[in-house]
Amino acid sequence: HLDIWGPRTGKTTSRAVPAVLDAPGAVVCTSNKRDLLDATRLIRERHGQVWVFDPQQVALEPADWWWNPLTYVTDDTKARGLAGTSSPGHARRMPSPMRTSTATRKTSSPR
Repeated sequence: HLDIWGPRTGKTTSRAVPAVLDAPGAVVCTSNKRDLLDATRLIRERHGQVWVFDPQQVALEPADWWWNPLTYVTDDTKARGLAGTSSPGHARRMPSPMRTSTATRKTSSPR
C-alpha cells in the first residue's frame, strides 16, 4: 500500500500505526521520526523480536542488526548489473575499470 500525504496530516497515527499493529506477520516500515517506533514497539514485541535498522540515527537506537546491499558486488559484472537496476541504460554506458578504453589502448604493429 502506498500513501502520499502532506506534512502534519496524520499519516502516522491514522495509517501507519494501525497498519503496523494489525499486520499478521513481519513488518518493514520507514520513518524520518521515531514516533512510529514508539507507538508500536511494545505491542509488536509481544509477538516476537523487533529489530530497528537506524543507519541515520533518527531513532537513536543501538544497532541490533545491519545490512550492506553492496556485499553482492564481488566483481565488475555484478557491479554493472546492479548499476543497471537503478539507472536503466547506465550499465551499458559505464566503462569497465578493468579494461583499457580504445582511445588509450596502444596497438602493436605486426612484425
